Amino acid sequence: MKKKKNSLIISAIILTIALFCAIFKVDINGYLDEISANLNNTSNIKTIKSTSSDKEVVELVKCVDGDTATFKIDGKNKKVRFLGIDTPESVHPYKEVEEYGKDASEYTCNILKNANLLELSYEENLSKTDKYGRILAWVFADNELVQEKLLKIGYAQVKYIYAKYSKLDTLYKAQNEAKTNKLGIWYDYEEPTYKDKTYTVTFKVANKEEKVTVKEGELVDIIDNPTKSGYVFSGWTYSNEPYDLSKPIKKNIKVKADFTKK
Repeated sequence: MKKKKNSLIISAIILTIALFCAIFKVDINGYLDEISANLNNTSNIKTIKSTSSDKEVVELVKCVDGDTATFKIDGKNKKVRFLGIDTPESVHPYKEVEEYGKDASEYTCNILKNANLLELSYEENLSKTDKYGRILAWVFADNELVQEKLLKIGYAQVKYIYAKYSKLDTLYKAQNEAKTNKLGIWYDYEEPTYKDKTYTVTFKVANKEEKVTVKEGELVDIIDNPTKSGYVFSGWTYSNEPYDLSKPIKKNIKVKADFTKK
């Protein structure tokens, strides 16, 4: 009986406001939305809209660790590996829990669980999965790049760069910030010193080669991702293994372009 009485009172209030707005030509929509939210205790729920049409909205299924999670994508549960970063191990079947591993895992899980909007985006013209069948993606929580947040706080490092990814500058900027402030895994970081040597990195695509000279200890400037009709570029390989271009150069190397059929 009490609920029915409250409902009648609320209806009377809304009707009175509607008449007032009609007489004085006031926009009613905003008022009604705010009143409805307050009456239903939902005024603190944020409505987040995507900032890009290139992102895919997903639903969190399960947290795994700092750089991996399972999402519902197109109605199917799929494991996603966060592109371009690596966090300390916390659930590896063969490795011990590493320092900051649990911190990174909890930090990522809190971000994903508390987000109102979760989205993925992918690197154009690159393979969408790794050799384990995991989806490789940029992960966004309420329009913020999760990889960048992990790097800024020192719970991740830039790693597994096999191509010229679109967000590399953002990743390295965030990592350098954590290094400078000695945050997380960089608490005892000291800038390494190298001898004044230079090395040559040779990028090979089919029968064509392009050589880049790099100072010892520095990163190579990755050339544009090559294309091949009917194939998707998977990344650069060295000795038939994916070559991580986020590693400082310490010797002459030749890397080859690897392609997979579309």
